[in-house]
Amino acid sequence: MVLPDGIVETRSISGIAGRVITVSPAFSTAPSANAAWLCDGNNVAPTQWRVLGVQEQDGINFAISAIAYNASKYAYIERGSALESRPISVLNVPPESPVGLVATEVLYESGARVATKLSLTWKPVRGVNEYRVRWRNDFTNWSERRVYGPVYEIEDVTQGTYNIEVSAISATQVISSTPTALTVAVAGVTAPPANPTGVSLVPINESSAIIQWNLATDLDVLVGGEVLLRHDPRALPTAEWNSSNAIVQAAAGSQTQKQVPLLDGTYFVAFRDQSGQRSPVPVGIPAVLPTPQPRLVVKTWAEDPTFSGGTNTNLPYDAGKGGLFLNPVSGLTGERIYADTFDLGQVYDVNIRRRIVSNPDAIGTFFDSASGEFDAQPGDFDGGNLDQVNAVTYVRTTADNPAATPVWSAWNEYANAIVRARGIQLKVVATTATNQVGMVITELGATAELQQRTESGSGTGSSTYNITFADAFYAAPQVSISPSNLATGDYFTVSSVTRTGFTVVFTNSAGGAVTRSFSYTAVGYGKEV
Repeated sequence: MVLPDGIVETRSISGIAGRVITVSPAFSTAPSANAAWLCDGNNVAPTQWRVLGVQEQDGINFAISAIAYNASKYAYIERGSALESRPISVLNVPPESPVGLVATEVLYESGARVATKLSLTWKPVRGVNEYRVRWRNDFTNWSERRVYGPVYEIEDVTQGTYNIEVSAISATQVISSTPTALTVAVAGVTAPPANPTGVSLVPINESSAIIQWNLATDLDVLVGGEVLLRHDPRALPTAEWNSSNAIVQAAAGSQTQKQVPLLDGTYFVAFRDQSGQRSPVPVGIPAVLPTPQPRLVVKTWAEDPTFSGGTNTNLPYDAGKGGLFLNPVSGLTGERIYADTFDLGQVYDVNIRRRIVSNPDAIGTFFDSASGEFDAQPGDFDGGNLDQVNAVTYVRTTADNPAATPVWSAWNEYANAIVRARGIQLKVVATTATNQVGMVITELGATAELQQRTESGSGTGSSTYNITFADAFYAAPQVSISPSNLATGDYFTVSSVTRTGFTVVFTNSAGGAVTRSFSYTAVGYGKEV
């Protein structure tokens, strides 16, 4: 500050309030209004000049002749020291580095697939609108973008470790001296999806049910993923995911319910994303079957424990493993046709329910234990994912005598189904997705049942009545008679009850046959078609 007496004094600024500047200590004399003053700081300083002369012009102007001055020139000349540059402008001062850099991993939909992006945010730097963002995955080359505002998204990132740097850029394109750095481990779409929630099972009849679950929260399940539904005939806690088999085809990842065959035991639900990762803990739910209408068990297939007879193709019985063994080294598929072909004698509508318990059998867990070319290996090449195996049961039928020359239907998948047939054959097909995991089927069987039905009618006329049922039963039913005009001492006798009909005779008290009217009800199983 130039004081009234021409002396120049230097003071430190202790405060600024609006247009008032306070210095400490105070000047020795109060400055005059409009006095010349100069302000410098750590990042800016006035230029220095050597005055050569001052000349008055026109009585009111002064012409000053001067040359630029640098006090470090003497050390430069005499000792070879570097010339020092004075910071004469704040326009060339590097801005502050950004702070609060945060990276959030986000899944997003990209066409027909799901990808991963890193969403970057940081606190804005005062006076700065432009930033430089640099990143690289592990030891790849750096990528760089200039952005406006404290937000940026790095799209389509993959699994690995990302190094990220953010720098502020001033209006004169000066970059902050030290970038803000961040290291982020990205899981990408390889992270397993969350476990299902809200799983429930509601029977809708004796043979089917609806399984419901809450909508998946992972985008890579909703887009390109699926919902796995499997069944184990055993109850919890004995039942487990690895011993279960698919009960229906997987549902789309965006679904929240699926109709399934209703069987006793435990159902499991799990999510699988587009990359094949399964939710870590499948949810098991017990099946609560409704009280069924009476049924007649006409056939029980029990292939276990010895699995004798039958026809095995790449699925032999292995006594050491205690069941049918699918050896993935020999092939990824095997089957067994059950030992018994069942003949109902006539054509009926039959309920068939399967029973199967199996377990995966890992013969190798590391990719270097596999034979052949690496790229030729099916399925996952290492790890403990053992739910790559499955067993499906099939039925085929004929309306002909199965012991003669029957015409069989195609094999159809079943779990709990109604088939129309005289002859029935069953088989199981075991599959694996990798030659590192085989399968052992320890329990295998099925049950064939006929539903209960009732037939009623009436008769009158001669004393002996031969009734023929409208539809023949599988076996002789229970017959009840309700006479309408019996006299005192009359009685009736029912005889010759077969699956096709019966005979009833009405007799009076003297032992003579008489004519009476009646109605009847026959309760039995099966209806010949």
